[in-house]
Amino acid sequence: DILEDAAEYVEASGEKGSSTVCTVLVDGAHHRLTTSNLGDSGFIVLRQQVQSNPNPTSVTNNPTKPMPNTYKVVYRSPAQEHEFGRPYQLGHHENSDSPADAMPHSMIVEL
Repeated sequence: DILEDAAEYVEASGEKGSSTVCTVLVDGAHHRLTTSNLGDSGFIVLRQQVQSNPNPTSVTNNPTKPMPNTYKVVYRSPAQEHEFGRPYQLGHHENSDSPADAMPHSMIVEL
């Protein structure tokens, strides 16, 4: 797992600190989005709005077409916080969270 590898690398390097983290993988061949989110970092999935053709019988016009610059949120990753202003964080000190605390998510997306 990429988060476990990253945590081990940072711990071995002796660097101090912690961070929220969000990883996103898009598998275009299968139209699948796979994510892992820890803390209040996050992502949204947007889909372009489609409008209906006012003249659907017209051969030259497409029955639906994208509306320029108009998107809707179809998914928003939830934030993880211990309490307000104290997000989960990947680190290697006693108060940090572990890669196992990350929230995985997978969904089919339109490309």
